[in-house]
Amino acid sequence: MSRASPAPHAVRRLAASRLAVFAGTIALLVAASSLSFADFSADDEAWRIFGPPTPTDDRVVTLFVYQNELLAGGEFDHITGFDVAKLGRWEGSCWRSLGDVPDQRVHAMALYGGNLMIGGDFSTIGSDTIGNVAEWNGVSWAPLGPGMAGGFPDRVRAFEEYAGELVVGGDFNQVDGKNANGIARWNGTRWRRYGSGFGPDGICGALTVFDGYLVAGGDFDTAGMASVDNVAKWDTISGTGWSRLGTSTMSELNDRVTDLRIYDGDLYACGRFTNTISGISVNHIARWQPVGLKWEDVGGGVNGDLNFMHVFAGELWVGGDFDTAGTVAAHNVARWNGTAWAPAGAGIPAVVESFADRNNELYAATESDTGAPGYTDAVLRWDGAAWNALRTEPGPAGIKNGSVFALAETNGDLVIGGTFTNVGDSALAYVARLENDQWEPMGAGLNGFVHGFTTFDTDLVAVGSFTSSAGTDLDRVARWDGAVWEPFGSGVNGIVFAAAEHDSDLYVGGDFSIAGVVPASNIARWSGSWSDVGGGTDGRVWALAGFGGDLVAAGSFSLAGAVPVANVARWDGAAWHPLGGGLPGGNGVVALLADGPDLYAGGYFSTAMGAPANYVARWDGANWNALGTGLSFAVLDFAYQSGRLYATGSFTLAGGDTVNASAWWDGTEWHALGSGIELTGNAVLAAAGGDVYFGGGFQRAGGRVSLRLASWSGAIATTVAEGTRHAPGAIRLIRSAFPNPFNPSVTIRYELPATGPTRLSIHDVRGRLVRILFEGNVRAGEGRAIWDGAGISGAAPSGVYFAVIEAGSAREAGKLILVR
Repeated sequence: MSRASPAPHAVRRLAASRLAVFAGTIALLVAASSLSFADFSADDEAWRIFGPPTPTDDRVVTLFVYQNELLAGGEFDHITGFDVAKLGRWEGSCWRSLGDVPDQRVHAMALYGGNLMIGGDFSTIGSDTIGNVAEWNGVSWAPLGPGMAGGFPDRVRAFEEYAGELVVGGDFNQVDGKNANGIARWNGTRWRRYGSGFGPDGICGALTVFDGYLVAGGDFDTAGMASVDNVAKWDTISGTGWSRLGTSTMSELNDRVTDLRIYDGDLYACGRFTNTISGISVNHIARWQPVGLKWEDVGGGVNGDLNFMHVFAGELWVGGDFDTAGTVAAHNVARWNGTAWAPAGAGIPAVVESFADRNNELYAATESDTGAPGYTDAVLRWDGAAWNALRTEPGPAGIKNGSVFALAETNGDLVIGGTFTNVGDSALAYVARLENDQWEPMGAGLNGFVHGFTTFDTDLVAVGSFTSSAGTDLDRVARWDGAVWEPFGSGVNGIVFAAAEHDSDLYVGGDFSIAGVVPASNIARWSGSWSDVGGGTDGRVWALAGFGGDLVAAGSFSLAGAVPVANVARWDGAAWHPLGGGLPGGNGVVALLADGPDLYAGGYFSTAMGAPANYVARWDGANWNALGTGLSFAVLDFAYQSGRLYATGSFTLAGGDTVNASAWWDGTEWHALGSGIELTGNAVLAAAGGDVYFGGGFQRAGGRVSLRLASWSGAIATTVAEGTRHAPGAIRLIRSAFPNPFNPSVTIRYELPATGPTRLSIHDVRGRLVRILFEGNVRAGEGRAIWDGAGISGAAPSGVYFAVIEAGSAREAGKLILVR
């Protein structure tokens, strides 16, 4: 690894728990194997963020289930940490956009003609002009004719299908150039009005069908020619048009109706109203009594405004802004079983806007991210006893200031170094350790910047510009003994950027002239005392690595000892030697990584051996070689994990493809790591515990806020049965999956070491069986199976799945991503 990276023998598994125990009979240890799918690309869900997730920055107004996926619409530009605006779909572990993004709020959703409809305040979706109502055909958004007038305040608030037409309610005054006043209907080819609607100031916010009538609720005092208060019916049967539900004022409600719902055959209304009907208070929720033609009380109602109702598990659920339902304490959510009110756990400490259910699970949308204690999530799931955030892993705290310049793993913990002074809410300056997802100090810390780490005699070594710790002089090179920082003699007199252990000695490189009391030009060796290394270099040393029995130094220099070189040279223990023609470039080589017979170099160069090698090259022991067409700008660090070379830096193109400061090389081509990390001009890498860690000055990774640190788990697409490990050279059962992510099918390649009983099955992230692809006696050798995305009971929804192969006592699993 470059920049004082840990020696290979020092890289151990991170102690932070990465276990995922599947329900039922399968117990899998996630990220334990070194095997990766050759064709795996996990997109942004493979990023783990550091720091509190970005709050949902505005209301989630509505939830809806479309093709068994949960959709959320509202005013937000970010939803629980994801850069998804106005409309998002939940894929089991992350939120994603559904096509192009509306420019303003999504307020309502419905299904009509098999397609998804959305309504709101928007006037454009992507670059298309679409006025407040749009249709999703599975590929793109399209307008429904001329639609609404376009833009706020002509909001669409409600949908209902009636008499084969899509009915739309809202704040609008016109449709297709004609006065509509809050309600209109679409028959698939053209818009029509419902009489003269609800007057020029009327608002229709709720629609349903009851006893053959279309019933509308909202904030209006006229419906057609009839005088009404906030609720009315359209009589298609007799053709009389709009009228009251009954014949007296007892059929009216005195303030806005926000929702209408049919429960147990009865019509219910909720909203802001507080009527007194026949001497009985009707507070915010009412049931229509068709015999007496009046609204009646529902168990004493609730003591605050209601926004939404939903029928789930045989009960009527209500959400809004209240704390009692009848005489029962119920915080913003309650349920009515037809005779009595009951709370829903401890309730939700935020105003509830909407509900939806899928796969026998109920979801609630709130106006803010305070919905579940300890989490930042505006959409919550009911587990039968309590409300839970959709994401169950909030992630460790991020780095609040400065930059991360160095990463290492020691004794099972991630260690970071840099220019920061605060980690999460703790004052941890320049160095910190992550243990079980909690940041901890390392003794008294260090008093200056940390630029690199390595291991020496099994201890962690830090290098940088610091000079002391707790009164102990360190002078830019220090050893961590598990309790305190200790010096290496009197250190060096200038900044150290890199360190490496080689032939049982510690080497450091940087910008200095004295090591201990010995002149040493930019590179020095510690073997119990400091010594010069062959006269050093005439410029800064940025990176060090052991390779082929020699030490390789890289930086911005043209001489190593008296030997002409071009930014890179090797030390054989007695003399300096060039590596071919080197890697010429004014700002030099800043990253090195040795992997078996190959040495990788990254930096600011564009040629190697006279041929193009854009910012990255491979030395094979005799020649420099380009890696495809390279990157578009400087490579600043490398890591190697599961057969992949990872690079980070200041580039935005890799092999001609758009990337963001991160990419991986498969030996033939470059690939993106989802949407990558924010480009800031400094970044470092380390592989540890099956993940690849990125540090730097960035504040975004994978499309989410991640403060100066993030990890990528896309390298590890496989898991092994708990308690088992692969021996070096052992045959892996799962070889690859392609394409991945996939739609509509994925080919899973496997290899069996012996003939015998074998089963290949698909499971969801909770361990539930989705489908058995095959089960029986299977011959040894290679084979393949195709999963077409179908489950036992129909098409599986988009999300993360695991292909689990069981052969005798061995088990492995590979991560699959289905995108519909």
